Amino acid sequence: MKLLLATHGNFAEGILQSYEMIAGDTSNISTVLLNELGIEDFQTRLHQTLDQLLATDEVLILVDLPGGTPYNESLAYQLEHPKGLGVISGLNLPMLIEVGMGLSNSSLDELKQTALEFVLR
Repeated sequence: MKLLLATHGNFAEGILQSYEMIAGDTSNISTVLLNELGIEDFQTRLHQTLDQLLATDEVLILVDLPGGTPYNESLAYQLEHPKGLGVISGLNLPMLIEVGMGLSNSSLDELKQTALEFVLR
């Protein structure tokens, strides 16, 4: 299982640093940031990253905001490549810790459910 954090600005990198401080290993977690280079650049990098990750494993994408560009582009990719891919919005540190700690021993469906529990709180 792999995890991809897709967010506006540097949020993904910042929350990943916090995760690493608390939980350690981040080798199965990647980031793609929407920055000042715009949507097309983000879409290209997102597709490249997902193509690479999905070639070897299932991927759960955690995004910051429902309806934002990282969410919309991730969902569009998922609609074209539904096998082995999930998208959950509402990324927060407790969610990331629980999902990240379960990467090695949980299925995609289990991790999606874990993430959703933090959205519904």
